[in-house]
Amino acid sequence: MNNIPHRLFLIHHSIYKTLKKSAMKHLLLFCLLVNISLFSLAQKHSTRKPLTREDYLTLSKSQKQTGWILLGIGTAVTVAGILVINDVENSNSGLEDLDSDLAQAAGGAVLIGAGITGVVFGIVKITQSGRNARKAADISFTNQRVLQAGYKGVALVSQPALTLKIHL
Repeated sequence: MNNIPHRLFLIHHSIYKTLKKSAMKHLLLFCLLVNISLFSLAQKHSTRKPLTREDYLTLSKSQKQTGWILLGIGTAVTVAGILVINDVENSNSGLEDLDSDLAQAAGGAVLIGAGITGVVFGIVKITQSGRNARKAADISFTNQRVLQAGYKGVALVSQPALTLKIHL
């Protein structure tokens, strides 16, 4: 009688191990197929046209304008934050308005942080604008004179070309 529960346990355990191995194999295969399908669908084919000289010029102009706006606003906000903190330092309120002074100083510190962030992003935009302006200057259409062989000999022919200057 004692032997029956032990046998049932062994049967149950062997069925559980078999199912567990089978389930793990199926789960692993499923995860592998899902990952393969997701990564194969994630491939992107670029159909964008290359940027022209005019595209680079308009991009440069808009980036320069954005950069100067960010630089100006960032400077103004930084100065406002400094003035707020300076006002807190010069106030003679004493200990009775300590909470409001701390809140005002924290507001000034936030203004200074936001202003410095605006200045940094403005400088980055102005730098990107210059880079795009140089790209626009380097890409141009010209007529180049090339030698072309013909049945009467070699002739100098004008041929339209896209030139790209790379400054090293």
